Amino acid sequence: MNTTMTTAIPSDTVWSMRIETSSNVAAATILFYDCILTFNNEATLIWPTKLNLVKVLFFLTRYMAFIDVTLVLFYQLAPGVSIATCQWAYTASGWFIIAGIIVAEIILVVRTWAIWGRKNYVAIALGIATTVFIMPCLIIEDIFLRSIEFSPVLDPRIPGCIVSSGNSIVAVEFILSIVFETFVLILTLIKGIQHFRISGSHSFLGILYRDGILFYIYILAISVTNLLVIVTTPRGLATTLALIQRVLHSCLSSRLLINLKRAGSRDPNISTIRSSGSTEFTYLRNFSIGTNARIHLRDTYALSIDSADVDIYHSHSESTRGFLPTVIDESFYSESGGSVISPRSSLAGVITYVVFLR
Repeated sequence: MNTTMTTAIPSDTVWSMRIETSSNVAAATILFYDCILTFNNEATLIWPTKLNLVKVLFFLTRYMAFIDVTLVLFYQLAPGVSIATCQWAYTASGWFIIAGIIVAEIILVVRTWAIWGRKNYVAIALGIATTVFIMPCLIIEDIFLRSIEFSPVLDPRIPGCIVSSGNSIVAVEFILSIVFETFVLILTLIKGIQHFRISGSHSFLGILYRDGILFYIYILAISVTNLLVIVTTPRGLATTLALIQRVLHSCLSSRLLINLKRAGSRDPNISTIRSSGSTEFTYLRNFSIGTNARIHLRDTYALSIDSADVDIYHSHSESTRGFLPTVIDESFYSESGGSVISPRSSLAGVITYVVFLR
């Protein structure tokens, strides 16, 4: 580690510090502003729900970002920081940033698995892709953080830490992120096309796929920009946009879950029923599958409901009125004669996703 004392700080170093500090302050502003805008929806839609995987992921992706921002602003703005403190704060913030991005990506993975009907082969594909993405990123992050060296700041007018050198291997992380998110987008688009061909336009479906695609576009833009900054700028500017990318992952993944919860609560075609026991089911009303949907006979899964408004069309164009409980690969009891039918897997993915959000 470089501990050589210097009597003056080059002007380009001071300029780089100011740019990076401004970028980090902007990231903090985005995070706080987004939390203010979405706080009411979060309090009404997320907090009252039962503790489950989605709720845990939401709070992790939302509030871990505040730790990242605090650590980064500390080593950027605190006066008279020692090199040892800089090393500790920089390393801690680096690990928190990479952990927060991974949590946001896991939200995308679980979401994608849900819209594919929780199929085993999709789970395997996503599991392999996630492992191939996460493990190299962790190794690269460790190499990068160990390579960072700091120069002492002798001028009391200049706060924060001065990064003097570091390994540019961190650029590979952004390449892996771009490849991984492109893979998830492709899976989303494939299933989205299938859903829209079967069911047509639906407000819940529109939000489901709109947010996923917009998430990819925004993160792709910042990832490519980050990659270009690392490759083309001096060492002092290499991590200028890292915190902004972390904050965008937090804000976008949080909004994705909030928007879907809000759509589910407002959409008149999404309702919740309770069986004779204590199990809650969510179902879609007035949801047309289409004449080419395959209906499979399965074991009876009897439930009772007074108002059943779903039109289920068999492959022979015979309309059967019944309801769709949101239990993947489970059948349900039709009101019009007792036949047992279950939804096609592509539709089941949509139904499952409603359950996933509750």
